Amino acid sequence: MIASSDNNADYTAAQIIRKQGICILPTDTVYAFACALSDKKAIEKMAQLKGVRLDNARFSIVCNDLSHLATFTKPISTPYYRALKRHTPGMFTFLLEASSLVPKLFTSRRTTIGLRVPDHDFLQRVLTQLGEPLVVSSVHRKANAEEYPLEAIDLEEDWSNDVAEIFFEDTSKVVLSTVVDFSGLNPTVVRQGAGEWNP
Repeated sequence: MIASSDNNADYTAAQIIRKQGICILPTDTVYAFACALSDKKAIEKMAQLKGVRLDNARFSIVCNDLSHLATFTKPISTPYYRALKRHTPGMFTFLLEASSLVPKLFTSRRTTIGLRVPDHDFLQRVLTQLGEPLVVSSVHRKANAEEYPLEAIDLEEDWSNDVAEIFFEDTSKVVLSTVVDFSGLNPTVVRQGAGEWNP
């Protein structure tokens, strides 16, 4: 395990993800399994860790900012884009209509994709070092998918044999992102989490 505060931890995380697949990373919400968007084998393994088929997985894509929006989503209106800008970076997952690339990435017919722009310095630096978006999914306890680990020792106990590395921080918290669905006529909060949505 490596503390996210260690010197060059962001560089180390990016190198491990680039070469070995899945790491556990701290975020501005709960800990997350994370792998490179370009690593299909790691995405498939992440689905196995979550106990779901890849075509049923609801993973999110994490980016530094909204510059990748057009790659993964269908065109959105100016008011929608302004709403996204107002709430990024932040503790939100935005459900957006997926572009034609998304089904190829996740071997599914999914029509929406979750997009996150985190308000978390370490995760932002990892993204910069990696040079591409991450695919993420929240980390749960092995014995209880409804429980989220807070302590590094719990992460090590449950997942050290299944991931390439675990990065932890002392200030982690168990809070979920607010999920806002942009795929309908109006943005709709489908899960209230830590982010305060102001339409």
